[in-house]
Amino acid sequence: MTRSTDEDTRPEVIKLAPSLGTRVLVMREITERPEAIESGWAELVGTSREAIVARASHWLAKRKKSFPSGPNPFGDGSASQKIAKWLVAHGC
Repeated sequence: MTRSTDEDTRPEVIKLAPSLGTRVLVMREITERPEAIESGWAELVGTSREAIVARASHWLAKRKKSFPSGPNPFGDGSASQKIAKWLVAHGC
């Protein structure tokens, strides 16, 4: 599955996409989440209608064949458990 976002309206989409196993087309010229682009979980496509349609069509044609296999660049979702464990270990 592929999602798209303009990042201003739904910035959480970029962070959640890797956890949901989907890529994101970012419809902006720049992003505040370069780690998503660098990891391959998102692609910056700009604001041109033609570019957006071309990249979306490309991704949809390839389906999951082109999805990154690397880790979520925003973490593994275990931060709260690690913090709790540290707090207990340090008597907090």
